[in-house]
Amino acid sequence: MQQDTHIETIHEWIIKHNVKTERGYPLDFYEHPFMFDIYADFTPDQCGMKAAQIGFTQEAMTKMMYLGEKMNLEMIYTLPTDTDVKEMVGGKMNRIIDQNPHFQTLTKDKDTIEQKKIAHAMAYFRGTWTQKASMMVPADVLLHDEIDTSKQDVIEGYQSRMAHSRFKWRWTFSHPSVEGYGVHAEWLRSDQKHWLVTCGACKKSRYLKFPDSICMERQCYQCRVCHAEITTDMRRQGHWLAKYPSVPRSGYHIPLMIAPWIEAPYIIEKSKQPHQELFYNRVLGLPYVGKGNKITENEIMQNWVNQAHPKVEKDDPVVIGVDTGLNQHFVVGSPYGLFICDSSKDYSEVEQMLKIWPKAIAIFDQGGDLTEPRKIRERYPGRVILCYYRKDRKSERLIDWGKDKERGRVLVDRNRMISLLGGEFRNKRIPLYGPRDKWMQFAEQAKNLYRVEEENTVTQIPDYVWKRSGPDHLFHAALYCRVGLEKYLEGGFATILHDRVLPKAKKAIVVLEDGTSPGELDEEEYLRPVDI
Repeated sequence: MQQDTHIETIHEWIIKHNVKTERGYPLDFYEHPFMFDIYADFTPDQCGMKAAQIGFTQEAMTKMMYLGEKMNLEMIYTLPTDTDVKEMVGGKMNRIIDQNPHFQTLTKDKDTIEQKKIAHAMAYFRGTWTQKASMMVPADVLLHDEIDTSKQDVIEGYQSRMAHSRFKWRWTFSHPSVEGYGVHAEWLRSDQKHWLVTCGACKKSRYLKFPDSICMERQCYQCRVCHAEITTDMRRQGHWLAKYPSVPRSGYHIPLMIAPWIEAPYIIEKSKQPHQELFYNRVLGLPYVGKGNKITENEIMQNWVNQAHPKVEKDDPVVIGVDTGLNQHFVVGSPYGLFICDSSKDYSEVEQMLKIWPKAIAIFDQGGDLTEPRKIRERYPGRVILCYYRKDRKSERLIDWGKDKERGRVLVDRNRMISLLGGEFRNKRIPLYGPRDKWMQFAEQAKNLYRVEEENTVTQIPDYVWKRSGPDHLFHAALYCRVGLEKYLEGGFATILHDRVLPKAKKAIVVLEDGTSPGELDEEEYLRPVDI
């Protein structure tokens, strides 16, 4: 007699054990049709770029129970902080277990928080804001929830916990924050599945896009082709389609617009709220690309001048901005613009420039290397200045040289100064001379900066804070140079750099792989799937 080798699928398992939500409702997919395929997806590498409150945590908890019973896999589930872990496990997972008798038989320690034994497997729940969180816990599967607000170096550290596993599964899901960071970066490297809805009138299938898929007058969803109304049943009967089906990472974009219970008036109302980043992140499930929140490659490279920098005489004002660390990154400027952008292993090139231009000054990051910049300051009294980033709440000054300008330090409002410099690049006010490939490296690092809104716990007024998703050394070197030029130039760098002093900078045309220039692209080109 032939042995039955059928493996129970997760949907068969859900039906067999009458799996319920934490509120005791049967887990069905009538109101969450877009989650059906996601439950069945066990691709080792997958991500979900999602809106808020669409059922992803329930899906993750259910799949963990299934994997523990059926495959005996060791799992680590992360959230940003330990408090988040306590709230999620205590308020969500433990309630799910309470509602499901079969889950109770699998988890004898159902009320614990930091770890649970599921059948013969272990599931660990950890925060990401301490390095020790990722230590000493082995894993076959990593589940990273709310990855955008997690500490990225700790997230990376969890990879080592799968060193001895033959599975090495990694699942990430989060509502996004800004373009190219966190879950959006993962999404860009995925097969990019979109939920396509078929119009009942023209029979064309399209994904729902704001505002094109909303009719403001009729207060309804509409077809982007013929503008006929898209009904709730049409949205419910949609299907997933991958933009890049050959890419091994499985990725889903899940906006609230595809949820059957979310009607068009709700989307319209949310679109009018003052904080647009919340609407994009939590409702549309998209990164927010508001003006001034990112520094783009094109904004930098439009400043590049394809000609030689005007000759710098011995007594001309020159400023060297240096970001210190394992390597030294420096940007050199004059009243005519920035003309050197480079890196070195030591300070010999910086010192050589101080000798070539006897009136040059150098502005060093005071924190990267605590020793050598201070020695150089002693060798060049009055010409080497250490820059301290501060938040000056008592005045409107971005740069404070203090009463004694010769004591060798300057205080700078970090976030406002980054915004100022980014705006000057955006407005094409800082000519860039020299090899184009060097400034392309600069632009690549500038792209790693992004601005987010954070609540000020003292004033209760939101602050805009610049964070980074990768190396940004050269941009800070340019910022220090800009600070030094402020000391030299009455009214500042942006005032003196106008057409009467400088030749007009030539716009650099950055050509993409498909032959287009970023200036020709739609705002959402980074997310646009093929129309099918």
